[in-house]
Amino acid sequence: MALAAGWWLLVPHDPTGGLRPGAGDPTAGIDDGDLDRIHLYGALVRPFEAATLVLSTAAVLLLGLTSAGARLTTRIAARVRLQSLRALLIAFAVVTIAWAVSLPAAAASRLSTTRAGGLSGGWPAWVARRLLQLGQWWALTGLAVLLVRMSARLLRRSWWVVLTRVVFVLVLGGSVVSAG
Repeated sequence: MALAAGWWLLVPHDPTGGLRPGAGDPTAGIDDGDLDRIHLYGALVRPFEAATLVLSTAAVLLLGLTSAGARLTTRIAARVRLQSLRALLIAFAVVTIAWAVSLPAAAASRLSTTRAGGLSGGWPAWVARRLLQLGQWWALTGLAVLLVRMSARLLRRSWWVVLTRVVFVLVLGGSVVSAG
């Protein structure tokens, strides 16, 4: 942190890369027909993408803040004895429910994208992409659950401090990678 702050304060640099407000036209080189299709695409897809996010977030909140999540946890716990496997299955169930609840809005977004001329490929390719996305969420969630459980087991009192620092470094690293 000290090295990054020192570099930021002492090394002269221009974070805009020499760009000044109004210096360039972001639509330069794009003809009017393509620009109209870009705006149409955004207008058609944006509400469905927002609905997908809202629905999946609402599903997770409902499971986390109501008795529905407790019932789900109890059902899984009754069938699985190994605690790590139980934690993974509960996390996978929550991810799957959130994914399934948002599926209609995602399908509507796909229809809008197709109408705007933005997709080539049929429904099987879309379903395969959605299932791949679910698998990626399972992998990330499973890794996070196992990391938290392992940290809590190894560092009984300070696990949350260590994980907070790990998350901070990952977010910082992700920001640097995405900005560069």
